[in-house]
Amino acid sequence: MNLKVVDEATRWARTVVARNGGEVPDWGAYRKYLTERTGVTYGASVPVPREYHYAYLRLKGHSHANALERLGLRETDGGGTSGSRPWWRFW
Repeated sequence: MNLKVVDEATRWARTVVARNGGEVPDWGAYRKYLTERTGVTYGASVPVPREYHYAYLRLKGHSHANALERLGLRETDGGGTSGSRPWWRFW
């Protein structure tokens, strides 16, 4: 995810909220605003860019980690049960 685009998307999403009377619009209305901005129709086959989806989730009140998890971008650990040991302690 490009953080520069995330900043731009967040600024734009805040203007959408201000235009909507301080309320975060529902997902369908948000996609309509995004279609007006970019000229691309976002449907089932064309996903909304991750940066704009992330900005929407953050405005809805989700934390950074929760928004990344909902987007499927959260890194998972290797699944080992070794705990948190330094990399140099292999025994």
